[in-house]
Amino acid sequence: MINLFHNTIVKFTLHAFMAMVLFLSYCSAIKKNSNQPLKTITIVANYDFVMVDNGSFIHVEDSFIVSYYQDLILYHVPYTYEVTKPTVRNDTIEEKIISSEIRYKYFIYKAGRSTGYKYDSLNALSNRLFSVDSFLAAKAFAKSKFYDNENDTLIEATTDQKTKVFAEKYIPRVKYDETYPDSSYMYFNDHKLKNIEFTFSKYLDSVKNKKLFKVIFIHNPIPKGKCLFEVPRRNLIFEMKETQLKKSTEIIDFFERVKTLI
Repeated sequence: MINLFHNTIVKFTLHAFMAMVLFLSYCSAIKKNSNQPLKTITIVANYDFVMVDNGSFIHVEDSFIVSYYQDLILYHVPYTYEVTKPTVRNDTIEEKIISSEIRYKYFIYKAGRSTGYKYDSLNALSNRLFSVDSFLAAKAFAKSKFYDNENDTLIEATTDQKTKVFAEKYIPRVKYDETYPDSSYMYFNDHKLKNIEFTFSKYLDSVKNKKLFKVIFIHNPIPKGKCLFEVPRRNLIFEMKETQLKKSTEIIDFFERVKTLI
């Protein structure tokens, strides 16, 4: 005689066991994914300009975000998305802004690769190929020279005992024209940013064995006479900041979704 009750218990136990295995495997995958190291920084640039035609002073701030995940690098580049409505004014059609918000385009590539892919949003399915070198030169200061070891002269070095930030002040040996700053300040630390690939100066990072995370270029005032008008002091400030993303899970999901395509 077959014991149906015994077989039912065995089947039920086996099914429960398999369900538990699958559940633990799923939880393990989630935990493994959530523990993947995601590092993110924000690059902030502040520029002071004087318009040559009327002498008006203009301050501009720009920024972008860079995320690192495994061997992938993702640039979050902001842009202003506007909804407009055509209106007629004095027989002229004008676009009236109804709403405006900051959105991002995403440029992702694998470290060491010459090309990457641009996505218009984290949910976008289509992408476009881009040149990594051209992008970094246009957007990420890859061709900018923050330090000139032939012309920059170190005149002062200090360490903040509280923050441990190491600072250096430089002046140019020769100021060839007004595009050269009158002085520049370099700020270094040896914390988590030290392992971030993005750099303002590979040379200084290597020589100081610290991370150059902030650069300030100072242009002194120019009296009226040398120019058609008096030009005030101008600063150019570039800074790298460690960032905690509110939507880090969404960013990791994006990395996981597209990494096999990169």
